[in-house]
Amino acid sequence: MFVVIGATGCTGAQVLEDLTAEGVPVRALVRDASKLSQNAAKRQVDVVEGSVQDTAILAAAFKDATSVYLSLGNFPGQEDTELGIVHAAKTAGVRKIVKLSGPSAGRDSPVAIARMHGRIEAAIKTCGSAHVFLRPYAFFQNLANQVAPLAHFHALFGSTGSAALNMIDARDVGAVAARTMLTDSWDGKEIELTGDEALTYAEVAERLSAISGETYRFFNRSPEVYLAELLQQGLPEWTAEHVIEIQAMTRSRSETPNSNTRDILGRPARPLADYLPQLLSAVARLRDIAETQTLRAWAKPRASRA
Repeated sequence: MFVVIGATGCTGAQVLEDLTAEGVPVRALVRDASKLSQNAAKRQVDVVEGSVQDTAILAAAFKDATSVYLSLGNFPGQEDTELGIVHAAKTAGVRKIVKLSGPSAGRDSPVAIARMHGRIEAAIKTCGSAHVFLRPYAFFQNLANQVAPLAHFHALFGSTGSAALNMIDARDVGAVAARTMLTDSWDGKEIELTGDEALTYAEVAERLSAISGETYRFFNRSPEVYLAELLQQGLPEWTAEHVIEIQAMTRSRSETPNSNTRDILGRPARPLADYLPQLLSAVARLRDIAETQTLRAWAKPRASRA
């Protein structure tokens, strides 16, 4: 039994898709089963619904499990939660854990979340299971966090300056995860994953402009100013500080693509052009909502005067 934790996430959904396509028995551990893709339902994925912090739920999810994909979003309690999952997997006799980690994971990393991933990786190594640690860089899908400034200001904001980022499509990360679960060829490996090119935010803005016919720009901020803007937008302090740390690391060292994604999947990594139409659709939807709200606000006082 192959278990996918985070099966409704941007990588986990692809893992679920690929595993079910292979015809292997698959179980999804999710908080809300209604968010599973229709394809998963059609392929009769076994579903355990509940919290990953509930030991009884974990025991049910890991019954007869041989391989587990561990993917959680970043949050303040992530380390304790993932360590609890690792302990439950060890207790259940799970033979392999494929963990979504992060670049430069390790105890000496300058980035707090990378140090956290390093500690979790260390715990997995000592639990007796085979393991694969996937260390992707920035997802294309993270650009969705910029939908509001793209919609309202035709702009991307950040503190990366002219530094290029090793962006990758989250679906490719999921495809790699599924491949490593299905074979032992990469057991024991720590695999850094990138797309086939590194891009600056200014280059992303240029490509948005090229396919949309509109002009988009990148506005670089100092880390202090960008942190204040993220907090003003309502981003939790923990998350905002993580963004600033990651972007500081990007500025401090050159990021260059590797061939790991291509080598494992046997094809080129998905290009940014595959994702940008989806991003622009989200931008258009937000503009439509804003326009509708403006029209309603304009019409209301006119109706009252009538």
